[in-house]
Amino acid sequence: MIKLIQTKKKIFLIFPFFLFFLYLPNTPIPANFHWHDSQRVGQILLISYAVIFGAIFGFFEIKNKIFFITLIFVFLGILSSSLSSHIIWSLTEMAIFLGGYALGIFLYRIFCIDYEKLEIYSFFALFLTAASLFVYFFVAYFSSLFMDEKFDVWQFINGFSNPRFFGQFLTLLLPVLLAPVLRKSQWSKAFLVLSCAVCFMLIASGTRGALLGLGSVMVVYVWLSNLSRRWVFLMLKIACTAFLMHYFLIEILPDFFQITVQNSSLDRKLLGLSARELLWEKSISMVIERPFFGFGPMHFANMHNVIANHPHQLLLQILAEWGVLFFLVFFYFSLQLVFLIFKELIFSEKIKDENSKIIYVCLSASIFSSLMQSMVDGVFVMPYTEIVFVFMAAWLAAVFYKENKYFPSKPLPAQGWTLNFIFVFAACILIYSFFENSPTYIGKSQGNYYKNDGFLKPRFWINGGFK
Repeated sequence: MIKLIQTKKKIFLIFPFFLFFLYLPNTPIPANFHWHDSQRVGQILLISYAVIFGAIFGFFEIKNKIFFITLIFVFLGILSSSLSSHIIWSLTEMAIFLGGYALGIFLYRIFCIDYEKLEIYSFFALFLTAASLFVYFFVAYFSSLFMDEKFDVWQFINGFSNPRFFGQFLTLLLPVLLAPVLRKSQWSKAFLVLSCAVCFMLIASGTRGALLGLGSVMVVYVWLSNLSRRWVFLMLKIACTAFLMHYFLIEILPDFFQITVQNSSLDRKLLGLSARELLWEKSISMVIERPFFGFGPMHFANMHNVIANHPHQLLLQILAEWGVLFFLVFFYFSLQLVFLIFKELIFSEKIKDENSKIIYVCLSASIFSSLMQSMVDGVFVMPYTEIVFVFMAAWLAAVFYKENKYFPSKPLPAQGWTLNFIFVFAACILIYSFFENSPTYIGKSQGNYYKNDGFLKPRFWINGGFK
């Protein structure tokens, strides 16, 4: 009993995460700083926090099979990094993904302590974050409509350096907001209104990758189960409502006041690759040139004669930068996870509670939508998107395994100590980027970028160049 009470106190470890979750897209930033850089700093601090307390409380204990797969990933990643032109940048990119893995385990362990409470807190955090972004959008909209001469839709978006990055976040957020509506909880009407508002902002952002991600998942989910069909039909209703909101508020109302609208999503070209085919061709040529271990993590940004610093395609990015061997292990493990998720969606072998089934459908839709979006967009190079994706994945795992109450082993087994060492080392590499003598320091990185008059930038900071 005492052990259970002491364990339940650890759920408060998640509150700093929720604070960062709300703070990062809403914080004012200095004039000489940037949203992307602010969120990268926040991501590093969150990873460091998770690694420190995860190691202290013995959270990093995993099954043998997953542990050995993790070691294979680390070994292949280090090998690819050691063969790259700029080892420290490769190790920094690798540290981000290892840190994200540590953050995911940390959140999952806390969810397993008292799932019911953490689910309520999670919905509250999502609601506050989405509502705060919509309030800014709403105030900026009416300010532009009645006080400013300029009516630029993209200026209504707060917290993100690019409308596409805003769309990436909303792609993850929107499917999960539908869970309280499907459950018909006491907050269902509030979440329904907020879902319409979020979908309206998503349409206004003009993110075509979001349309691909959510649309493709809806096409698949309509065939899986009655519950997944309910989610699809509710999404369609919300999408239709949001489109009418967009047409009236962005097209008709400004036209009535004779205001010229800039960056309307309806004016954007819906179909087309926007030169992505050139990036994909370059990625394929990189795979052919160095197939086994790639050019090194983050090293697409070091290539000449390309028009972006990442391929805008997750699988090609892994193949070109990490190599075929890493890709095969990653693809095999990912297919197993996808099979496990779809098996549960169709047959409900493990999850019997109706409310748990609903949140499982919504969370899996969120993750699959984001993964589909990553086939045409740089989802996994944006810090806040990476944070939210990890959170959704940890939450999904907790729903699946929520009956498994976690009590850390004493003493911690060797694999736990090994993971502690790996994660602490990854966090140290990330923290190293805060020091001025580091090649990955933000000021030095920006100096290299401007000195070389380069168009390309590492994905770590918004502006920068390899030394």
